[in-house]
Amino acid sequence: MYTGNMRYRLEGEGYFVVTSNPERTFSVEGNNGLVSVLGTQFNVSTWGNQTTVYLEEGRIRFEHLTSQASTELVPGQRSTLTETGQLLTPATESNDDYLDWMRGEMTFDQHTLQEILSELGHHYAITFNVDDALLTETFSGRLDLSDQTLSLQDLGNVMGGSFVESTPGTYRFE
Repeated sequence: MYTGNMRYRLEGEGYFVVTSNPERTFSVEGNNGLVSVLGTQFNVSTWGNQTTVYLEEGRIRFEHLTSQASTELVPGQRSTLTETGQLLTPATESNDDYLDWMRGEMTFDQHTLQEILSELGHHYAITFNVDDALLTETFSGRLDLSDQTLSLQDLGNVMGGSFVESTPGTYRFE
């Protein structure tokens, strides 16, 4: 059994199940945020120059590396360290918003098209060219992420159009 400090740096998104061990500190660093845990299950996402933590089980402390501002989360809460360094107060959220990717799907409830496309862009390593006026439209639903073409087709159908590949890896909405 390992004792001491276990510290990892994350770029992207990861889900962790950590067994409680009072002789060990487990932490994950993402952008300017640090998550320290003692036996828990949580998701860390570092998309878009911010770090978001969702706690499914246990207890964690989430802190800003530079300012040392910190907050503690209880199960069902998320907190975000914004791009500007603001540590947001924990808020209760559905685990579907944070753990759906592990089931190969994307669930969203009143999310803006910009948020949806950002997540799809990260998932498939693609970019989008969409009229700015559409980016603030909100949608609720679920997309199966097992097939990129089908995901884009389904989203396009809901929006009343289609996503067309304009250059390799870049899609525009028509």
